[in-house]
Amino acid sequence: MKPTVATIRTLIVDDEPLAREGVRRLLASVANIEIIGECADGVQAFERILAAKPDLVFLDVQMPELDGFGVIRKIGPENMPMVIFVTAYDEFAIRAFDVHALDYLLKPIDPDRFALTLSRVRSSAEDRRILAMNQKLVSLLEDVTSSSKYLDRISVKSGGKIVFVKTNEVEWIQAEGDYVSLHTQGKKHLVRGKIGQLQERLDPRQFARIHRSIIVNIDQIIELQPLFYGEYRVTLRNGTKLTLSRSYKEKLNSLLNQHL
Repeated sequence: MKPTVATIRTLIVDDEPLAREGVRRLLASVANIEIIGECADGVQAFERILAAKPDLVFLDVQMPELDGFGVIRKIGPENMPMVIFVTAYDEFAIRAFDVHALDYLLKPIDPDRFALTLSRVRSSAEDRRILAMNQKLVSLLEDVTSSSKYLDRISVKSGGKIVFVKTNEVEWIQAEGDYVSLHTQGKKHLVRGKIGQLQERLDPRQFARIHRSIIVNIDQIIELQPLFYGEYRVTLRNGTKLTLSRSYKEKLNSLLNQHL
């Protein structure tokens, strides 16, 4: 008699509804998989993982407010179920997954790659190699946290393709709800995410926050003009005029080595 194959209780976490539906559709024909729910952000995922204790999580890396790495930090790698990371092309993240031998899927998900990844995860579940995976997660977080590498390019979804924008060509960045807009060479690119998260991945010697919703490439600044109440008008090389809030004045002052 063949041994009974345990059902793998699975949670899908992604802030994009179409991405969640794609994973659900691919799982529909897979035996012994029970989808116990879906989460649209990292906060929901944190709460659901603790409450439902799934065996497997499809975890999106790039999510606003609390991303995939943040979910693992908050829960603790030792308390995480098996994880398959799902990501749009992110050179830094993919390199980290490869180094630590962790399973990941690139968007849009290739069905053959999906089947292979799920097969490996199923083997790990049957062999009870969860502890080894948790140790890999610990190493991954240490790598991600301690890395001093800043982004040298940003991936942008555009017309069904992924376009790469070099950070040194970005003139200024503006928050737009759950997105940020990158302004470069007369073009505007929308990237999903919060401005604070992006700021953490940018070289602080090159980019400065001048307003709660604006980051500028300091190499693009050609003029600062005092306004009222400690604010300044910031003029960029392309003629764009922005406002420097007084709460961000000291930081920009130190970068520009000027007395504001």
